[in-house]
Amino acid sequence: MAFTCQHPTTGLHPARRVSQPRSRVVVRVAAPAAAPAKIVELSNVQFINPMWSQPESEAEFKGILAQLVKAGKLPGKLQASWIDFYDVYKQTVVNSGVADPELVTTKIQCTIADCVINQLIDPYTFPSAHKRLLEPYNYYNFGQRYVSSLINLNNSFLGHAERWNKIAEQLAAGHNVVLLANHQTEADPGVFAHMLESSHPNLATDVIYVAGDRVVTDALCKPFSMGRNLFCVHR
Repeated sequence: MAFTCQHPTTGLHPARRVSQPRSRVVVRVAAPAAAPAKIVELSNVQFINPMWSQPESEAEFKGILAQLVKAGKLPGKLQASWIDFYDVYKQTVVNSGVADPELVTTKIQCTIADCVINQLIDPYTFPSAHKRLLEPYNYYNFGQRYVSSLINLNNSFLGHAERWNKIAEQLAAGHNVVLLANHQTEADPGVFAHMLESSHPNLATDVIYVAGDRVVTDALCKPFSMGRNLFCVHR
């Protein structure tokens, strides 16, 4: 379907309008300022095995993995999977606008490798009611640091703040509050905590999560779970 229109000033159809000289207006728009690079705090990073405190680059991290495989301390299949993990994680860190992404990626990957391999050597057994471990190793900070490098905080906001205010009021009055959610990954509690740490810090740290078998038995998952309050459901 075709439409015809008249010029709003002359009333003429555009094709029949008498051409008139136009003055040219040039509008200069300043380019938007680039968002400042996100800083991931690395000054309080802890290590169980001092060996993992040394690498500061991708090559150094992957070199340690190769040394562990050669020494028979790390399965070759796990090395291949970890290299993929490093590469994907690094790209995500780069995309999130972190300053010095290779250093951040390497340090955080070192903390994960440190904790995971420690669980292979000295596994932790979760009780039915687990309280987050903060000493001598702070597993809460460990998990929060990992998640913070993946969140674009400049484009994030807390929706429906009034609902969280209501929850805080109910808890303060001695009530129980149950939140039902489709929990998918070990990173979700970290996102939840980052979402609430500024406005509702107690909700960020004191929430109790329901944990199934995987998050308390899988060596890769366990260090993240150790930093959360858990009600463990064992089969």
